[in-house]
Amino acid sequence: MTWAIDGYLTFDALSVAQCDAAVAEVHGLRREWTRRAPFRPVFTLGAPAYYDGHKGAETYLRLAALTNHLLQERFAEMFATVGELLASFLGEPVVYDPRVAVPGFHVFQSHPGLTQPLASRHFDLPYEQVPWDRPVDTSRAFSFTLPLRLPRDGAGMYMWDQTHGEPEAALDPEPILVPYRVGELVVHSGHRLHQIAPFVAHHEGDERVSWQGHAVFVDGAHVLYW
Repeated sequence: MTWAIDGYLTFDALSVAQCDAAVAEVHGLRREWTRRAPFRPVFTLGAPAYYDGHKGAETYLRLAALTNHLLQERFAEMFATVGELLASFLGEPVVYDPRVAVPGFHVFQSHPGLTQPLASRHFDLPYEQVPWDRPVDTSRAFSFTLPLRLPRDGAGMYMWDQTHGEPEAALDPEPILVPYRVGELVVHSGHRLHQIAPFVAHHEGDERVSWQGHAVFVDGAHVLYW
């Protein structure tokens, strides 16, 4: 894969109407959400390895199995659309593997605390937490975000000019802001230092809902997982 010079690519993936329908479906599955922060309304729908992979292989695979079929059934059109879009760009097969967690959802709901950093600066290395049953090629790994609903002041991701495995710069450079737009798929290698941008301001009723995933190369195909 060839990456854009500023470290990310964007693709028109879904219409606003399709995004609204997906958000309604996510809300309809609220009983399946998992709270991920004790004092802030931060939830996931699915079993991301960076949360659940640390609980051990057996637990991760069990949690993935609980929601995989549900996600692929309720969001079948979105799974197919994004898979086909990425396969067309890459010129190689893109698949989902039900033996590991399939891509899922982040849900951040309005709260004053979300104007503070939502996560630390990091590289995406969740493949280290997944109990793969076959060798995987992580040199071609990538991550993606598909925003479905955004706060009224917008949202995005900070990205620094620092690649995983390289020495840290003597001076901390200023990040670029990768802006999110509803229905626009954002793809990046995951190996550039990055961070979720906090909410710009607190507005009652604001919400940030996104479909999230990662990829590794396995047996001639890019496997999308979480």
